[in-house]
Amino acid sequence: MTMLLERAGAALGEQPTNPVVKLTIVEGCGVGQSWELSGPMSSIGRGWKNNVVLDFGDQTVHRDHHAALEIDGRTFRVHDVRRGNPVLVNGEVVDRPREVTLGDRICVGLTTLRLDPV
Repeated sequence: MTMLLERAGAALGEQPTNPVVKLTIVEGCGVGQSWELSGPMSSIGRGWKNNVVLDFGDQTVHRDHHAALEIDGRTFRVHDVRRGNPVLVNGEVVDRPREVTLGDRICVGLTTLRLDPV
């Protein structure tokens, strides 16, 4: 699944200038922190190489890429990039790319993020 990030064609840490969506921590460590994203693929994890760095003390989030948010126009998909601690969307395990909409809750480790408009 890590290949998914490489195929996206964007270097990690680089985001085009016009954000289209925002991830906001609503539960767990770092509540209130948010990231504006524009795609095409944004990695989520605890390590500094991720686009969304969840380094607020939740050790259940993988250091490397734990999850990814794919942005394809106005369509958003969550990917579980690493097996181990599951990624959940609205309480359901993500076992294949899953389409999400604004307001959906994405749980990575013990941290819950909400997909918000910019």
